[in-house]
Amino acid sequence: MMKKYKSLLFLVILSLTFGSILGLIHISTEKQIAINEHFELQKSLLYAINIQTEELSKEEVYETFNIYLKEERLRGIRYYTYIDNNLLLGYCFPFSGQGLWGKVSGYIAVDASGEEIIGLVFTENEETPGLGARIDDLWFKEQFRGLDISSNSNYVSFDISNESGLSTISGATLTVDSIKETLNKTIDELKLILKEDFDETSN
Repeated sequence: MMKKYKSLLFLVILSLTFGSILGLIHISTEKQIAINEHFELQKSLLYAINIQTEELSKEEVYETFNIYLKEERLRGIRYYTYIDNNLLLGYCFPFSGQGLWGKVSGYIAVDASGEEIIGLVFTENEETPGLGARIDDLWFKEQFRGLDISSNSNYVSFDISNESGLSTISGATLTVDSIKETLNKTIDELKLILKEDFDETSN
């Protein structure tokens, strides 16, 4: 009987030990995942404001991010101000919409006047590889740089018959249309925030 209890006690101790080890591994893994996600976000935001990070180490990315970008909150929205030598150059605002298969989200960077796109980046998309997922291709994102959004509507257009028309992705019409609607809606909201909140702050 004593031998049976000892065996049972050993199994309990063994289970608790392995459970504790697995718990510590899980906590450690979660922490590392969070660190990696934050690092990728920093790189994405730097890309949006046209600062390339391919040749930078993690430490350099962190330092560069803290030089140029500052996290802010307004109306429950987390956004970033883009500053260089104490001069406000622009803002990075999040956008999110529904693609063909799922959520498409990212950040759009505009100049301080809200009249020109500095850049944009996609941080999440569930579109079809080789088709809709090509919104993350460099050529597609780069064409937004310097795009004039000073008009009152239809800022982003993939109609190649007009001057501001952007190149679309063959075979991904629904995804591209969704991106257009999401970005135009985001820019409308962004302009309203710049007018109602930031203008009051600067006065």
